[in-house]
Formats: sequence, structure tokens, C-alpha cells
Amino acid sequence: MTNMYLMIENPGVAPTEGLTLLGVSTTRKAGVKNTIGQFGSGAKFAVGSLLREDIQTTIFCGTLRHDFFTEEKVIDDGLTSTTHGQVCCNISGKTTNGKVVKRKEKLGFVLEHGIHDWDATMALREFVANAIDRSIRETGDFKEANVEVVPANRVRAKSGFTRVFVPYVDVVASFYVELDRRFLHFSEPHNLDVKILPKAGRNISPARQVAMIYKKGVLVREIEHADERSLFDYNFGDELSLDESRNVDGISEFYGSDHG
Repeated sequence: MTNMYLMIENPGVAPTEGLTLLGVSTTRKAGVKNTIGQFGSGAKFAVGSLLREDIQTTIFCGTLRHDFFTEEKVIDDGLTSTTHGQVCCNISGKTTNGKVVKRKEKLGFVLEHGIHDWDATMALREFVANAIDRSIRETGDFKEANVEVVPANRVRAKSGFTRVFVPYVDVVASFYVELDRRFLHFSEPHNLDVKILPKAGRNISPARQVAMIYKKGVLVREIEHADERSLFDYNFGDELSLDESRNVDGISEFYGSDHG
């Protein structure tokens, strides 16, 4: 077991349903500028993506603890039987109104949920984006969203805050090193409202100079197969639509031929 964890923290207490019930989004209809959440599936995709990598996530919503794991579930369709890892959650502690809770919930999805689109890096991006969104909604600014590496003895609740703890394995460490390139909030907050950005070492692989595409400061695509080096990176707002995996494919209409 690792002795270190990545902690993603924000002010405000997320509801349990935001972690367990598909479609629940507290950001989508909040009408708050510069937030990015909209689908209500991200936290669920994220938990499953990490569990597929055998990375068990713990989330504290205030003083209520959520530990995610899987149990075998056999599905028989009358022709064949298949075994799936059903995602479950042990919930314990106190709710915001002081009620003591200790229960297990079997959630309505299995490990294969999102398997073709989601990976561990995208899961971590989702948790950080959620923390930024809630910080903006709570304080009017993203700066109270905190991402840091902590020892195991700091895996604990903080009243009035949501805290996500992910074991600091290799893929998590790589994401943390790349954090400033994946989120302009942590490296270039002065550019969050700028759409066309001269190249400035933002590529995940520094040797590459292809266009980086952001939405409201969150990286949503690095142009993998460009034939030419790009002179610019791009940071769009609501005019750029994302798919359910929080990525974007059809972006040529936004940056045209000026990327060469």
C-alpha cells in the first residue's frame, strides 16, 4: 500500500448522489460563469476508470467518507454468462446535518462503464475540474481548489470541504507533474480569458509543438496527428462543445489554417 496520496480539495460539500447517481450534476444549471461541468457522469466515470487500474479512491464529502471498490456480478442473458465488477461504495461518518451513516451501496454501473474512452488521467482531470468548479461556485474564484501530494496520515475529512484522495502510483505522479500544462488555472491564470495563446511549452511531451486545445483553461485535446508544428495553443469557452468523455474531435473550424 502506498504511503502517499494525491489530495484534490475544494471548499463546499459535494452530495453523495453526485458520486453515485448517473446524471446528477450540481454545476450544469447553476449558471455560474467559467465553470465547465455539465454532464453529471464524470465522477462516476472517474471512479470506475481508476478502479480498472486497481486504484481505489476515497472521497470525503465534509465528514462523510466514501470508499469505492468492486464486487463480482454475474449477468446471464439466456445464452451466455459474463462476470463483471460492479462498483460499490462504503459510506460512513456524519452527514452535514449530523446524522451518523454506515452503509454499503451497490451502484448501477460496472467497471466496463466508459472503458473505450476513459483512462486514469482523464479521471484525475475530472476530479480537479470538479474542484475548480465548486471553488468558483463557493468563493467566486478557482484559487481555493487545492491539489497536493500528502502522506497517508493526512487522509482524513475536513469539515465544509470535499476531499478526493488517490494513491500516488506512477500514473498519478505523472499527472501531477503535468498539472500546470493540463490546467491554465495553476500556471497561467492571466490567460484564462485569452483564446489564442502563443506556444509556451504547454505540450505534454515537450518535444512536440502541436496545438493544445483548452476549454475554460482545462486541456481537452492535444492535436496528436498534426503534420505541422503549431504557432499557437487555443483556449475556448462555451462555443466549444465536448463529448461525454470531456474531449473534443472536430475543432478545425475554430483554429483553421493559422496553426502552421
